[in-house]
This record gives sequence, structure tokens and C-alpha cells, in this order.
Amino acid sequence: MSCMTPSRWPRGSNQAIWPVSAFLDNYFPMSEHAPLHFMPYAGGRLGPIGRHMGKALGLWPPGQFTVPATVLVIDDSEEDLKYWSNALRQFSSRYTVLESANAADALNLCASRPIDCVVLDLDMPESGFHVLLELVPDRRLPKVPVIVLTHLPHPNLFEMAKHNGAQACLLKQSTSAQDLDQAIQQAMAAVKAARSAS
Repeated sequence: MSCMTPSRWPRGSNQAIWPVSAFLDNYFPMSEHAPLHFMPYAGGRLGPIGRHMGKALGLWPPGQFTVPATVLVIDDSEEDLKYWSNALRQFSSRYTVLESANAADALNLCASRPIDCVVLDLDMPESGFHVLLELVPDRRLPKVPVIVLTHLPHPNLFEMAKHNGAQACLLKQSTSAQDLDQAIQQAMAAVKAARSAS
């Protein structure tokens, strides 16, 4: 295997990266000038190998890489909490899913770190409405999107939840992971638009 010495570095190249480029060239030859195809030489442009590696890592094309949204699932039923948390994790890699089994811990968690969306059960020992009102004190300008996910099939309950700031209300018995994912995306977009317009 040849070694790229400093005297052979192209003018203007990133010398910290170039040895890596030379190493990869021995294993992934593309042309007699393959090192130039790899990387951050003058101008910071990516060649074919760099683009290929970027696609494999989900970092190329530029602008397509996004930080996973943090979703907090709040439900006092351990079975339901695990079910919906795992359903989201398995359905999409674009979420970091946190879990809370009670209102107090959930509110503390929301106060201690950024949360992008909350999935909230209403039927808990500490009322889910209490959590909703704490998270959305002003329904016209919500700080965080809240989606109600409950097994209680009462239209009036859903209407009341939306009146108090919930972005969407879903019935557990008839909701899929895809439905929940769609509701989360729409809720985050709606809240972002509302805050941008204010």
C-alpha cells in the first residue's frame, strides 16, 4: 500500500484529512486521481466517495439530515406506555421517544429539557387535563404540541381537549403507528407556524 507523503499532497488540500483519503484510495479506487474524489480539498467540496459515504450515513445531500424530534409519551398504564413508545420507535427513526408514567414526572421532564411533542393520555390518576393546561397555558400560542391519545370514546371530551390546546385527539382502539406519526408531524408543523406568525 502506497503512502501519501507531504510532498505529494495537492496544493490547497486539507492535510488533516488527506491521509484518510489516501488510505481509502487503496481500498476504494475510482481512478488514478481517486484521492481527489474523496474529500475536503480546497473549497470543501465532496467528490463521489464523499457523497457515497454521506448518503450511507444519511448526511447527503446537504439539508436532508435532521435531528430526531423528541416525543414524550405520558400514560399511567405501563402496558400502553410501552406499546405506543415502541410503536413510534419502530415506525420511524426520526423520533427520540421518552416515557413518563405520571403527570408530575412528565411536567418536570418538560421543564428540564426541550420536548418537541407530547402524546398524552387523559385517563390518569392525576388528570390528563391538568397536564394539558400546564403545557398549553395559552392555546393560541402553544409552547409545545400536545396530542391526546386515549381509550375514552367521548366526542365531548375530544372537543374539550382541543378547546384547551390539544392539536389532535386520537382513540387508541382505532389508531395505528402511522396515524400517530402523521398526527405528530402535523401538530409540530402547526405549532411552528403559529409561533412564526406571532
